[in-house]
Amino acid sequence: MLDGEIGRPLHISLNSFVDIRHGASYFLRWNRERARSGGLSIHKSTHHLDLLNWWLGSEPQRIYAQGGRAFYGPNSPHRPRKDDGTHLSGAHMRDADPYYAAQAGSGAFPADAETDRVGLYDLPNFEQYPAGADKYLFDSEIDIEDHYAALVSYPDGLAASYATNFSAPWEGYRLIITGTHGQIETQTGRTPGGEQLPGTDQLILRPLFEEPEVVTIEQVLGGHEGADPLLRHDLFIAPTEESQRLGLVASSREGAIAVAAGEAIWRSIASDTLIDVPGLLA
Repeated sequence: MLDGEIGRPLHISLNSFVDIRHGASYFLRWNRERARSGGLSIHKSTHHLDLLNWWLGSEPQRIYAQGGRAFYGPNSPHRPRKDDGTHLSGAHMRDADPYYAAQAGSGAFPADAETDRVGLYDLPNFEQYPAGADKYLFDSEIDIEDHYAALVSYPDGLAASYATNFSAPWEGYRLIITGTHGQIETQTGRTPGGEQLPGTDQLILRPLFEEPEVVTIEQVLGGHEGADPLLRHDLFIAPTEESQRLGLVASSREGAIAVAAGEAIWRSIASDTLIDVPGLLA
């Protein structure tokens, strides 16, 4: 895009998917309550919404969104029931929970509710997963959305469509960037078991009047598809030459704009109205 291969960007379509393991984990901890987390649109704002702004080189102005709870919470269609339709509870519910069955070996569910869990570098996770306070994916205290779709408008006619859900059969995203002279499209994804989906290491450049070009993307080790090591280097050592050239190092304003866009998504869902993004920061 920096070299102008697709001309002036006009529209971005980003569809994100969080698989049944990773997605379910958010609804077993503090993220599931809006009063504690603000919802997953805010949690993902500095990932996805910041990317949209960076790709377009612009700041969002207005957002309209739809979403809700379709997978988790007390009304989930996946909540285990007896033959007579009444809900199972406790250990009986967990034994029949399809999400729980899908977690084998993932560590998303505590193996022992009475023991503190540990995370990266064996640091205790007693705040996220307090011992003796077992949680279930169908608890009534879950009050955030587990899927949403948003239309985002930018100055000068730029626009983005963004959708995500937190109970998908695979994890990753599909992206199409449309410009005046062509398109860029790419997909990255893996199954819950870690199998890479076809095309994950490719980006396709589709000029309007020329044959498409397939660009191989280098696969980098590390969290968040290799982004975490680069981020730590830029933060704690110094921005790399590539980070400076691409403008990867975000300012506090860019972070605030991304979070405001995430806030606008859930507010739009709640009110069924168009939300002014800069107005949330006024």
